[in-house]
Amino acid sequence: MTAPTYELSKFLSNILQQSVNNTYSIRNSEEFCEFINSSTVGPGYAMVSFDVVSLFTNIPLELVRKGILNQWNNIKEHTNINLDLFLEIVVFVIEASYFVFQQKHYQQIAGTAMGNPLSPVLAEIVTGELIDAVLSKLGVHIPILKKFVDDFFIVIPANEVDTVLGAFNDYHPKLQFTVEYEVDGRLPFLDMVVVRNEDQSFSTDWFMKPIASGRILNYFSLHPKHLKINVAYNFVKKVNTLSTIKTEQQKKETVMRLLKLNDYPVSLINRLINRHNERRTRTPTQPENDDQQIKIYKSIPYIVGLSQQITQYFKRSNEFDNINIVHYNNNTVGSLYRAMKGRTDTYQRNNVIYCIGCQQCDAKYVGMTTNKLQTRMYGHKSDVNLLDKVTKIENTSDRLHKLSGLKERTAMMNHCVSTGHRFDLQNASILDHSLKTNRLPILEVCHIMTTQNINKRTDVEGLHTCYTGIMHTLNRLSHRNRQNRNDLDTNTIETDEARMNQNDE
Repeated sequence: MTAPTYELSKFLSNILQQSVNNTYSIRNSEEFCEFINSSTVGPGYAMVSFDVVSLFTNIPLELVRKGILNQWNNIKEHTNINLDLFLEIVVFVIEASYFVFQQKHYQQIAGTAMGNPLSPVLAEIVTGELIDAVLSKLGVHIPILKKFVDDFFIVIPANEVDTVLGAFNDYHPKLQFTVEYEVDGRLPFLDMVVVRNEDQSFSTDWFMKPIASGRILNYFSLHPKHLKINVAYNFVKKVNTLSTIKTEQQKKETVMRLLKLNDYPVSLINRLINRHNERRTRTPTQPENDDQQIKIYKSIPYIVGLSQQITQYFKRSNEFDNINIVHYNNNTVGSLYRAMKGRTDTYQRNNVIYCIGCQQCDAKYVGMTTNKLQTRMYGHKSDVNLLDKVTKIENTSDRLHKLSGLKERTAMMNHCVSTGHRFDLQNASILDHSLKTNRLPILEVCHIMTTQNINKRTDVEGLHTCYTGIMHTLNRLSHRNRQNRNDLDTNTIETDEARMNQNDE
């Protein structure tokens, strides 16, 4: 999200997603399940799955151009950009992919970046072009061909598998495929296994790889209860939807086995199964009126007890009846592992809350910047240089007038003018950061209120009074922690001195 071309890629992706229509693509496993369970083939056919090797990083640029040209009649309906400029922007985004590792910049010379929002739709265009080109040249009848991103499910004559695989691999040297054959009339695809019946019809069953741990969100995990229930219910729904070859009792046993493995109570599992069965037999309701209020979703961290109270407050309030609160957990799997990406230098980071200490006293200044921290430090340095020049003005009246103006710039300059001190601009520290710039002012206010600093109190005047008690508590705890650290340091010094004296004796 911090890449320079991210927003441009997102803009192009939105246009192409509305325009590209690939008859071979499926949106999810439920759609494929419905399709394949209503299909039949004649004898002599085999099921295989083709998988593109590293699709995103091998998308050829020339095939992207060709695909956009072939589908331009659809694309131009969703944009007022002309073809030449549109192609130029797409090529620019692809060729501008780079990353930084250990202070060195590397440019991606082939394909598209994995995190680029444009990559999936470009892969969709390229694989669609590939399929059309290969099928037009093959003299082989392929009754079924469906794909999900880079996974292809194909039903072809059993003696033509190698021919078809060779044709796909010959299309472009960058796009190479591996193949998986059916075994005993069964072939895994997505999160199901496709079963070919004796009458050449198809059935499906929910599938979990043999190496899978079977772990889902544990019932005793620190997450909102409704989230855990939704996870369990969606699993019940998935097993029942995808398992067309099993009896109701077999489906129930599958659900029971995995949910009990994740500590879900048997009574809850039974209720979820009954709820799904009731909804499956219920008559669909009519769509709601369009004149209803649009729901607004806001996310907050999940804190046991507090988050539920906030959610209930919004539900009971008539003033915020269109706002839905969703929770997220700060403790993610990513926080357990060391980041493999190169660490960005402190002064090269943006969207941060920073702190600068005075070189002559304990004063600290807290600030916010959406630019690189280095750029903000240049601004502070410029103010200090101007202050040095002003102090050398011989005319007392002019000097005092300009010093008065400098004091109004920032609280840091006010401190510098009043005391003659200077701040350590070479050792600024980052207190907080956020990719969402609208959060930064709130974060700045929180840090101003919970740290010992010289900032003007006017910075926190816009904060709602409901936060006063919370900030007071945080400030008190922060002060207590600092005091405990100071006491610990003092005790350590006294212990070291006593040990040294004992050694001298």
